[in-house]
This record gives sequence, structure tokens and C-alpha cells, in this order.
Amino acid sequence: MAEALVSVVLEQLVSITRKQIEEEVRLVVNVDREVENLIFHFNAIQAVLQDAEERQVKEANVRNWLRNLEDVSYDINDVLDEWNTEILKHQIEKEEEKEGKNVALTKRKVCFFIPSPSVCFGSIGKVIMRRDIAMRIKEINEKLSEIAILRKNYNFHENTIRATEKLERVETSSSFVQVSSIIGREEEKNRLMSMLLSESSQQGRSPFVVIPIVGMGGLGKTAFAQLVYNDENIKTHFDTRIWVCVSDPFEEIKVAKAIVEVLNKGDNRINSTSLQPLLECINEYISGKKFFLVLDDVWNPTLSNWEPLMEALQNSAIGSRILVTTRKETVATVIGATPDHVIHLNILSDQHCLQLFNKIAFFNRER
Repeated sequence: MAEALVSVVLEQLVSITRKQIEEEVRLVVNVDREVENLIFHFNAIQAVLQDAEERQVKEANVRNWLRNLEDVSYDINDVLDEWNTEILKHQIEKEEEKEGKNVALTKRKVCFFIPSPSVCFGSIGKVIMRRDIAMRIKEINEKLSEIAILRKNYNFHENTIRATEKLERVETSSSFVQVSSIIGREEEKNRLMSMLLSESSQQGRSPFVVIPIVGMGGLGKTAFAQLVYNDENIKTHFDTRIWVCVSDPFEEIKVAKAIVEVLNKGDNRINSTSLQPLLECINEYISGKKFFLVLDDVWNPTLSNWEPLMEALQNSAIGSRILVTTRKETVATVIGATPDHVIHLNILSDQHCLQLFNKIAFFNRER
């Protein structure tokens, strides 16, 4: 229970801070450090939760520790919901201002001539509420800090790979996705297609460009990647296309074998248990070719297991592309992607969500 709850809260924290940056406004002021500390403490606690939940059956003190953690998690979840509501309200107000609605204009005129406290000084109430959110986050952070410190008293076994990430995932493939099944991604697709079909290289250092698609679980990163992978323009533009499902952990030998299978399945080196022969095979078959490589569901690559694969691909033609789908912002940094090549797959608009709901629940039937 606690493990799932902490995972949800962590995703909310990352999502809501990104929203605040995208809105270019500080709806809740002076909480950057507090949010960073919350994420830090939740990550530290998450690493021991599997052991804690197994031990709570027999150990009452561990059970009480988990109960306190759940209480704090629910508290921060409530605050984040309130914060998220403020961001949504700000988005609506900004849209109304942009569209120049008569209602909004009339309100401003009334406010100017009739200084009603409930209308004219609404912004003061908002400032007070924002400060209230900041204070509540600070108080919750203090409680969470105590819980994080107390975990050391129980000598929990720390998992280097979170339980939620260790679950076996369905292996993805490049199977064709119907264009009609993708809703609300036209802007992202146009931007990505422009990057893929351009002949630019990685600032002259490499013949290929790495493009990460970053977004929380369930947003459709894999389906979006499949959409462009199977596009007719992509098929004719590249000499070879390769799809590899990576998942967790990042095993460079497994990835290299998957690449070799596409390039030349009959090569005996594919059965090698060491990395070097596989890298030599990749380097040989990719020589002078413009490739499109999709690495789907990447979680935790390190420079030591990422760089050898990239070196093996240096012999390719200019204009080659590597597309990476991931939930983690940190992956984009590790794989050396430049900020202008990162595509953030954000949540759908209300209109697109309604369209998706209608499609699934009512099979696109008329109202």
C-alpha cells in the first residue's frame, strides 16, 4: 500500500513542478527547495519500502512507521491536488484573457468602478492561499524528514531497483499502430518528424542525433514512437530501421544482440556472450548507412553501458537517428541529448481526454 502511494506522490511532485515551470509563473512561491527535499526523502524511503512492507506483519514498530508514512503521503497528496487546481485555474484565466471574453472584460470594468472586496481583492486571497500551500508543504517536509531519519533505526534492506520497476513488463514491438487511435499528438508528431527527417548531425561530433521522448507512465510514449516508426516517409528516408525494447535493467549485451538480429540475423557473433564481438558486428553492418534506432522503455542507463553502443554506431551515415522513450528526465541527460532535442509528452487537453473517453467507452458513437 505505502509503496504504491509513494510512487503516485513522486510522479505528482515531478509533474506539478514541471507544470509550474511551463506556465512561467510561481503560483506557489519559495517552495523549490522544499519540493526538492520531498523528492529526495521519498526516493530514500522508497528504496526500503519492499523490505518494510514484508516485515510489518511481524514487527509492530515497522507497521507504525509505515502508517505514519502513509499519513504524510496522503497529506502531501491533498496539498498537491490543491496546487494543481491553482495551476489549472491560472491556465483558464490566461485563456480567457487571451480570447478577450466579454464577461472577463465586464468584470474588470465593474471592479474598476465598484471596488468590491470580493472581486477587487480576490488576488490578495490568492496570494494568502499560495503562502498557505507553501507553509503546509514545509510542515509536511519536516514530518517526512523525521520519518526518513527513523528508517535507519530498523536496518531495512535497501533495494537498488525499486519494486515498481522490477515488475516484468510486456515487451514492446514496432507493430503498426492505427493513426486514428492516436489522439491529440499532432503538434508533437510534426516536431518529431521534422527532427527525424532533417539531415543534421549532433553538432558535428556524431553522425546521428539522439531524441528522447519523456513522459509519465501511461501517456502513450510507445504508441507515439510506433506511429512515427511506421510512417511511410520514415521507411523511405532511412536505410534501416531497428526497434529494441530495453526495459529495466539496461543490459548492453541484450540491446546489442537485438540490434544485430535486425542487421544480420545469420551472423555467428550474435551468440557471443561478450559485448565486443557484438559491437564489432554493429559497426560493420551499420557502416555508411543511415539508420533509425528506437530504444523503447529505457530506465537506468549509465555512461559505462551507454557509450560503447554509441561508439559502435559512429560509423553510420549523417542523418541517422536514435529515438529513446523514457519516464525519467535523468535519462535524457545520461544519453547526451541536447535540450532542444527532448520531446516532453504532456498530458492531453480536456477536449482530447473527452474524445479519448468517448472513443473507448462509447465506441465513437454519436451522443
